[in-house]
Amino acid sequence: MLLERYKFLPTSGKANEKPKQIVKLKKTTIMITVKTLHSLPNAFHFETVMKTLERVGATTVPQQNAGVRPLFEDLMTKFQREDTAYKQSQKNFKSDQIKALDEERDSYAECIRRVAEAWEKLPDAAWSDAAKLILQVFKDYQFRASEARIAESAKLMNMFQVFDDEAHTAALDTLGLQPLVGALRGANTQLRDLMADRSTEQAEYIVGELRAARLEVDEAYSKLIAYLNALLLISPTEELTQLEKVLNADIKLLEAQLAAGKKKGASSASNGSSGSSGSNDDGGTTVIHNEDTIQGLE
Repeated sequence: MLLERYKFLPTSGKANEKPKQIVKLKKTTIMITVKTLHSLPNAFHFETVMKTLERVGATTVPQQNAGVRPLFEDLMTKFQREDTAYKQSQKNFKSDQIKALDEERDSYAECIRRVAEAWEKLPDAAWSDAAKLILQVFKDYQFRASEARIAESAKLMNMFQVFDDEAHTAALDTLGLQPLVGALRGANTQLRDLMADRSTEQAEYIVGELRAARLEVDEAYSKLIAYLNALLLISPTEELTQLEKVLNADIKLLEAQLAAGKKKGASSASNGSSGSSGSNDDGGTTVIHNEDTIQGLE
């Protein structure tokens, strides 16, 4: 085991061959403890790796140690993939904009219909006839604000073409509805553009990409931490020791936040709510190390 007091370096593999050298390891060396990454919720996983990259990148360790540099750069590259996949996996913010625009569009359309219905009941023939002309467009296209957004958009596009002819333009002018039709047209255009943009973004998302990216990050992260642990044991420096302290402090904070989330979830569940901590991790820490790494540093 890594924390054994004595460590034998590898031999040539011949039978009964004695070890070439015995390395005495300091039993009191403090290891960098890291959270078991596999079980972390996505947000905690992202924050843990990002914070580690920031901490290590703020030191001169990657620049001064040829072994750390490629491991650090490899983790950065793989973390960028996780970053992209994580963003794509989240709820698209355009969904809220689309919902709001859809409600706005419906309100304009309904207002136009209600105003026309009110004018239709008036005794003045000019106003009544103009109102009937506008209402007939809604009837012809069987317009309903409750139907699917794509279908509603298509119907409105056709209705606008009708509204643009000479007779319907005059009717809208008579009833004073041109501003509302203009607002309806603008909301419909914005909504269609947003829906197209969201579809493009969703098409770029690959199912399972986040999981695959996380597994790659976990492997690269473990290799980097294993190497740092080995350096702490074999050739500790003041900067490495300080790095170990801040990383351990970050991990303790992470564990506290995870534990708080679990307690909150348990409390919600006991009160009959559906609260959840979002993790099945036991909150413990592990020490990532690699005996081959230590041997390679000798």
